[in-house]
This record gives sequence, structure tokens and C-alpha cells, in this order.
Amino acid sequence: MSSNRVINIISQLLLGLVFFCLISFAINSSNESGAVTKNQSYLIAQQNNCQNAQSTYEMSECAAIEAKKADQKLNQTYQQLKSKLSASQSKRLTDAQLAWINFRDKNCEFAGGEFEGGSFAPVAETLCIASVTNKRVSDLQGYLTDLLNR
Repeated sequence: MSSNRVINIISQLLLGLVFFCLISFAINSSNESGAVTKNQSYLIAQQNNCQNAQSTYEMSECAAIEAKKADQKLNQTYQQLKSKLSASQSKRLTDAQLAWINFRDKNCEFAGGEFEGGSFAPVAETLCIASVTNKRVSDLQGYLTDLLNR
């Protein structure tokens, strides 16, 4: 099997994984204030053809939607948590969040670098940002839950 054929197969598998992640994010979206509902997310995905994105532009648009939703949820959760903390803990959270943002951006720059020089690099970076941001939301929600259960 030629190396071009192997690269083509791997690229197709990666694209399939990306679209699976996009659809998973859309299905798992919540309905808290300011959040996009499952039906809205599905409609947005369909409008942007995220279930069957064919072009890099479509993939980029779909990744941007997921990153924006994740960022909105992050900001909402961060503010909720911060409002429950003492002044010293609030400062620590702010410092941690700034360090985390730097980590996220550098980490996702690395992830996108796997496709350096290709049109998929920015898509991979944006998908990474959405994924890592959703993980951070989960972490902050855990801190908030722990704090409220004391």
C-alpha cells in the first residue's frame, strides 16, 4: 500500500473522529441560562452542515461553534465559583485560570501543529480548545459542587 494511500486513510479516520466529537458536544449541550439547547445545537450543526462537513471552511465553522459554546459555559461556571469564594481563594482561582488559559492555548497550538502547513491545522487547534475547555468546565463544576456541599 502506498504511503499516500495510508495518509489518505488516516486523514479520513481523523476527520471521522473530529465529526464524532462535534456531534457528541452538540448532543451533550446543556440547557442552563445562556446555554444552547440540544435542539438549537442540532439546528446550528445542520445549518453549518456539521454532521457532514465537507470543506475545511465548514469544519472550521463547526469547530468555532463548539469552542464558543464551551467558552460561554466556562465563563458562566467560573463566575459562579468565584462568587462563592473568599477574597484569597478568588485570587488563587484567577491566577490558576490565567495559567490554565496559557496552558490550553499552548497545548492546542501543539495539537494543531500536527497538521502544520495544512488547512486542517486551525480546525484541529479549535477542536482542541473546545475539548480542553469542556474538561476545565467539568473541573470547575466539581469545585463548585464540593463548595456547595460543605
